[in-house]
Amino acid sequence: EILAYKNVNGVLTANPRLVENPRTIEYLSHEEAAELSSSGSDVMNATAIMLAALKDKRIKVVNLFNPEKFTLIEGYKDDVDLENALLIKGVASKEDNTIITVESSLMVGQEGYAARIYEKIASRHRSLDVLTSSGLMISSTIDPYEDDRKRKDSEKDLGALERSLAELGKVKLERDFAIISLVGPAVLYNPDDILMRTSKVMAKNEIKIRMMSLSYNSRNLRITINQENERKAVQALHDEFFN
Repeated sequence: EILAYKNVNGVLTANPRLVENPRTIEYLSHEEAAELSSSGSDVMNATAIMLAALKDKRIKVVNLFNPEKFTLIEGYKDDVDLENALLIKGVASKEDNTIITVESSLMVGQEGYAARIYEKIASRHRSLDVLTSSGLMISSTIDPYEDDRKRKDSEKDLGALERSLAELGKVKLERDFAIISLVGPAVLYNPDDILMRTSKVMAKNEIKIRMMSLSYNSRNLRITINQENERKAVQALHDEFFN
């Protein structure tokens, strides 16, 4: 067993800076914990979580000052626990994302067109997160630099990337977006319900969804919204799925 000590009660259902009274998550699979971590939740390093999974090691995330409060991270329980299979485990968010869109009629039926776009983005050492596409258009969110020095050069770097991608089509850069993630087995086992409820919550709160991503067999539904609505969106989704 691996022990990870925190100053909060294990892994929480949402960021306490954005949500009033988040709950402690009693149990997460390694995949769910890694999804939450990579989506902005302060669990522990996602790579470390998956390395523990490879070694079939259970992780116990414990409050250093209140060890009776903890979260267990271990193998799946969905196959033997139907109630657990219908849960959303947590709501996570990441700020300061940029949406980059490339549009071209030339990409229709053209092999390797998307690869050429992503190669240019990779050459600028930028990481992608949410990816969506249509027949004529590909949109991706670009993660912000974590390093403060590189962050200062971000605008200059994005400008160079925009000029490079212009060789492939019409390019549009839009800044200041938040990515909200709903993580849990319910995304996999009951996606229609989760998609419907998420869309209704956003509509009720007059929050426009700019992008939405749900990969095949994934436990992570991600939506991209204007960053100014991040707190309202996270609180509203938390109320929907936990209250």
